[in-house]
Amino acid sequence: MHFCMILLTKEFPTDNVIDRVMVPYNEDRWYDREDWSPDDETPVFLWDWYELGGRYGGQVKLRINKDDKKYDWGFYPKISRFERLFRVAIFQKGMDTYYEPRIMRYLGIDDGFVRVDACAVADVIDPDILAEDCFGFLTDNGDVHTREEFDDDVLYAKKAIEAVHEYQNGWISIIDCHD
Repeated sequence: MHFCMILLTKEFPTDNVIDRVMVPYNEDRWYDREDWSPDDETPVFLWDWYELGGRYGGQVKLRINKDDKKYDWGFYPKISRFERLFRVAIFQKGMDTYYEPRIMRYLGIDDGFVRVDACAVADVIDPDILAEDCFGFLTDNGDVHTREEFDDDVLYAKKAIEAVHEYQNGWISIIDCHD
């Protein structure tokens, strides 16, 4: 079964950063431990496969402000914004080169936002809605919660929104997990 997890990190979510946070929840790693016992409490979630974006790709709406100095949307720099200021997984697989101006149109730049898989939390349009819609979230400090822990979605949404607000100076990524 596929499920959407939000990953909140203090540093830009490279593959290595994502792996470092996700590895403890790998189901093979969990059950293959020498000290594993059937009496062990299972983590809140486990995965056997995951990827950035995946079926949930493009759910993060990155705000476009033409006057923004950080992203400098007014022109296309020699060094692409991909992999530097945000990530879009579909453009990382099998693409040796790409023309950023053409790609940005498909991501929605003319609509006042760009759909991405990871970016700075502070630059996301409606991060609260994003937090409410996913199955769970995890942070780089080991905080993990899923909807299954709570009796109702309101309590889960409150906890997820609190976590997103705690990471206002950090990064948010959408992870497609499978178990």
